[in-house]
Amino acid sequence: MDSLTDIEQRAEIAENLYTNHRHKRDGVTAIDEDDFEYIVNTLLNYCFMTSRMFGTTMAGEEVPDGVLCMQRPNGGADVYMWDAKYSSPENEPHELTANNQRNMTKYPKIIHDKSGMDERDADLTHFSGFIFVTPQLNTSNLVGFARKLNERYADGSIIKSTVVHLRIDALLAFYRAVRENKHGARRVEVQTHKHFNSLLTDDDYHGHETEFIEHQTRNHGDDPEHWPPIGPSGIGIFDITTGDIEYIFDEYIKGKSSPQTEIDYQSLRNSLSKVRK
Repeated sequence: MDSLTDIEQRAEIAENLYTNHRHKRDGVTAIDEDDFEYIVNTLLNYCFMTSRMFGTTMAGEEVPDGVLCMQRPNGGADVYMWDAKYSSPENEPHELTANNQRNMTKYPKIIHDKSGMDERDADLTHFSGFIFVTPQLNTSNLVGFARKLNERYADGSIIKSTVVHLRIDALLAFYRAVRENKHGARRVEVQTHKHFNSLLTDDDYHGHETEFIEHQTRNHGDDPEHWPPIGPSGIGIFDITTGDIEYIFDEYIKGKSSPQTEIDYQSLRNSLSKVRK
């Protein structure tokens, strides 16, 4: 297992790589998809220590870039697939074609079957959702993918609950908040995990000024009572922004006392080890 010092150093390198390329400084003018996957995985591991990357070792195969394991408030684990989608220039949303979306719906079953997640009495039986990490992603692409995912796995036995757009700026904000509140955030890491996990599943945690509200207003007018559900029944669609990160740290983490429970990292890693590529 990486030492805390080692992951701190690698996370700082990852943050600097992304920030320097964005501002074209220190000789860093561009990054590629592999760089972006490394940045995402490193930041997730600094924040949660339970991310595993597939992408660079599985080139050409139909698998997600990685998986992230989160502890539930009442025990047990939620395992999410994640895929890092870099867009260049950053002000242009990443486009997921309909064919891309259909191919990506194969990921859960491929990994599920290879992992033996349907074996009797297995602790880990399904994935809790799918996370896209990007600078920007078109809402219509996210909705299209969620619909295709729901059509393929309507019974929820392989993948459930949620499709998430985690903006890279939000992940960087979360990393910086954990780093800057290192002692406090580590001391209350149960809340840190719990409330980030809630961002993946609970609409009440999200601010109002999101791309999704803009999408509804643009297509259905200003009155929320006339807005249809943005996603298919049975799957939530969430957009995690820097405002969401500020909200959970201000409301739930800063200045809070240590809880009686701790993160069971061994159990989470055991769950993660069952996910095979």
